[in-house]
Amino acid sequence: MPQVGRGVLLLGVTLVVVGTTLAAASGSDVRNARDVQGFAAYVTHTADFFATTRATSTILPDPDQRWAAEHPEAMLAEGDRACEWLNEQPNAPDVDPDLSYETHALTLRYLSGADLDERVDQTHLGQIGLVAGAWEYLCRNTRTVKTTPYDADGD
Repeated sequence: MPQVGRGVLLLGVTLVVVGTTLAAASGSDVRNARDVQGFAAYVTHTADFFATTRATSTILPDPDQRWAAEHPEAMLAEGDRACEWLNEQPNAPDVDPDLSYETHALTLRYLSGADLDERVDQTHLGQIGLVAGAWEYLCRNTRTVKTTPYDADGD
């Protein structure tokens, strides 16, 4: 093999090893990337309730938007709690005709025991948006295995 060819090959192998090592050291997982900025935008502006129901997008009430914008650390902490809870749930079946693993049903189940009223100044609608945003932007891959549509054509 010519010297130039070996050098290029060695450089390529080195870059792959270094890149893999850096990704492992940073704990990053491209398949389960957290989008903290997307989450913040979601909970402070518009909650896309298609993420939890078959309804259309809705704008959160102004007080919910303001509180979320003024307390980003609290919102992120609550989003992480929602993701931790979801991660502890059993994996969903492929299809869920009784809707017990449907995203909105799990959201309401989470909210019924989460005591968010003690930690966040959000309406019930705002709390639903917080959980929906967390599961969409902070732990999407977890949501994918823990929730299931009511039929083969659903989300």
